Amino acid sequence: MRTRDSNLDLLRSAAILMVVAYHVAGRWPVALPRLTAFTQYGEHGVDLFFVLSGWLIGGLLWREHEKFGDVQIVRFICRRALRTVPPYLVALAIFYLGIYLARHEPFDWGYLLFLQNYHANISYFHISWSLCVEEHFYLVMPVIALAISTRMGRAHTLLLIPALFPTFFRALAGNAFLAPEFGYYHTATHLRYEGLLLGVWASFLFQKHSDAWRILRRIAPFGLALSLAALVGAAALGGRGRYTFFYLATALTFLFLLVCVAGRKPLPGATSRVVFWIASASYSIYLTHTLALDLALRAAGRSSSLAAFHLLTVSGLIVVAGALFYSLVELPSLALRHRFMPGRTNAPSPLREPLLRKRN
Repeated sequence: MRTRDSNLDLLRSAAILMVVAYHVAGRWPVALPRLTAFTQYGEHGVDLFFVLSGWLIGGLLWREHEKFGDVQIVRFICRRALRTVPPYLVALAIFYLGIYLARHEPFDWGYLLFLQNYHANISYFHISWSLCVEEHFYLVMPVIALAISTRMGRAHTLLLIPALFPTFFRALAGNAFLAPEFGYYHTATHLRYEGLLLGVWASFLFQKHSDAWRILRRIAPFGLALSLAALVGAAALGGRGRYTFFYLATALTFLFLLVCVAGRKPLPGATSRVVFWIASASYSIYLTHTLALDLALRAAGRSSSLAAFHLLTVSGLIVVAGALFYSLVELPSLALRHRFMPGRTNAPSPLREPLLRKRN
């Protein structure tokens, strides 16, 4: 039975806390300049989620191929959809109910097809853009990744080529960085998927190319240092240069960070129950935290008194909302998937046993 990697739980917990802190500090009615100076980078917790999601989906692909000699692509995609889509639809319904009651805005049917990240401006449920990127990725990349990495020997390195495409597309976007609204130029799938593919590539080395993985792990600290330097350099460029290169540098930073800690001795605090719970409920917290924040801020008004108390209260409400959603929606959704589409359990045919050997 595969054991859970507590270091990745720690990264997942850090990612969701980064995102929550970014939204809380950014929307707080009282100016918090010292806090905001730190939390403004929390938006890139989404980029860490992308790398972790790529690692997860890649690991699932390679383990299924290792065990059975092939991957049932349609079944694989359906199982991922049953994992992510039902909670998303529930959260979308709750969000839209609030929008309708507040301003009677018509429902955008593109949300049911995960198309809102291609809107010039995402009018509501803003955080759903990253779910669109992941759902599009789940549909396309398993086929491409398997075609490249399992049928062409060491040509798995070709996975790194399409990881560069988003940078190229951003370079062609001209003055997209001047766009006043948060929408297409920052959320479109073809402009933001590099972290997902880099995670898939790293998981392939981890699962099927032990020698290459050892080399990658050996150079990971140097890669982390270089990618951090590139991150600072991209930020210093500003304008078009930052828009073009910053997301790639961010994805590489989180990739090397993951490689440094994956499969190693647990880091301090990584095995705690708090980290385990936050990591387990991170999807539910992500789906609900902006709604909980909005309700809390509306209830509190714009009062400047007891700011610290209000901050703790809002944080508590976000935790409660995430816990309730996790218990009432996400866990039952997982149970339904297990009931109606369980994982493959049939033993591989003897004729396929040679395919189960690692390809080095």
